[in-house]
Amino acid sequence: MVKAGSSGEVKSYRNAFSVPVFPEGRPFWMLEKRKRAYARFKDLGFPAPKDEAWRRDPLPAILDVVHLPPAGDLSLDPETIYRKALIHSGSKVFCFVNGIYDEGLTNPVTNSSALSVCNLGPMLKANEPGILKVFGACLEEEANPFACINTFSFEDGAFVKISKEHPSQEPIHLCFIAKGDGAIAPAIYPRIFIWLEDGASADFVIQHLGYDDQPYFVNAVAEIFLQKGASASVQILERGSPGTHQLCKMNFYLEEKSNLDLTIYSEGGKYSRNDSEVFFRGKDAACTLRGLSFLSGDARVSNHLTVHHNVPRCTSRQYYKNILCERAEAEFDSLVRVCRGAVESDSNQLNRNLLLSSGARAYARPQLQIEDENVKASHGATTGQLEERELFYFQSRGISLADARYILTYGIAEEILQEMKPFEIRRELEDHVRHELKQWFDANKQS
Repeated sequence: MVKAGSSGEVKSYRNAFSVPVFPEGRPFWMLEKRKRAYARFKDLGFPAPKDEAWRRDPLPAILDVVHLPPAGDLSLDPETIYRKALIHSGSKVFCFVNGIYDEGLTNPVTNSSALSVCNLGPMLKANEPGILKVFGACLEEEANPFACINTFSFEDGAFVKISKEHPSQEPIHLCFIAKGDGAIAPAIYPRIFIWLEDGASADFVIQHLGYDDQPYFVNAVAEIFLQKGASASVQILERGSPGTHQLCKMNFYLEEKSNLDLTIYSEGGKYSRNDSEVFFRGKDAACTLRGLSFLSGDARVSNHLTVHHNVPRCTSRQYYKNILCERAEAEFDSLVRVCRGAVESDSNQLNRNLLLSSGARAYARPQLQIEDENVKASHGATTGQLEERELFYFQSRGISLADARYILTYGIAEEILQEMKPFEIRRELEDHVRHELKQWFDANKQS
């Protein structure tokens, strides 16, 4: 691949994305962020197939295709959207269509001094950055070129700020809907900025949803800051269209005694890659990262995780499971860094892959980089098919092979699903997964 900044920059960049524009009239601080992001992108260049972190990714399908800004009629029916998103009509939802806030689909929360939920666009046009001074917090160290592209390309997104006075009663739904126009696959740049003040607590449900079967490319970035003693539960549902290529970079910054609980559910789409990076900035913080993918056809999902144990007595847990049918592929690539001085760190990585067909593939690469003593760290990965002994047990009691395979497979998925919250979302997703699994096993009965 041609690196940005070389003689082939214009050609390589035009083939993949629109040329960056830095319009006058925007606040100086935001223009500077965008220019720094572009400079960082030029230093990094596009990924090459030989790059270890990208060698299993379908880069030609992203970089050799022309992507243009979305066009056409974007008016959508709220009832259809809520049904697709498994959201009850009375829920408080902030909706974005092709990366732009859609007031017609939104059922907003009531903002107060303790809670602020709005779209990023107006915030970024203000002359005073305020809390957004930390926007793009690790820009100079960003290793993902697509995250840099999002920073200088996005137009809108979600902004959430919560204090400890806000009662955490119902989840905050952020729904990002992608709608193709049929001619050229649009490039969409969702952006999320979440700030939880000292002692604040909140539940988030973030959805990336395909509206139709048209192809599109989504390049999303989320920055989530948890201040001292803050707690956040974040559920991310990725349910793309058959032609979807989606990249999502998420940075989590955890201060002293804060707690993050993250679950990512992926299904559908042609390709999905999630880069989750956790920065422990204060002692006695903790994070639990979970993932569940149910893929069929030629779908592919990659989960890349980096957890930086920079300070003492922090705990991280990773549980990622993939259920793969037909020719589906999944990758788990995780690095836990325990830096010098981060004593009494505690980390565990676990990846399990269930292959329901001979054509399915799974790749696991858990890694540890430990620079200090007096720490606990472990990792493991398993890949295989359903146990014949377990299937025989069910059949010996009059249960068909298809039903036995369904029961055992759902049991694997349930270990992740039962940890999701709030209850309403968990129940809707459990019903949805049961239905999808049942359909697949009924259509693929084996004697």
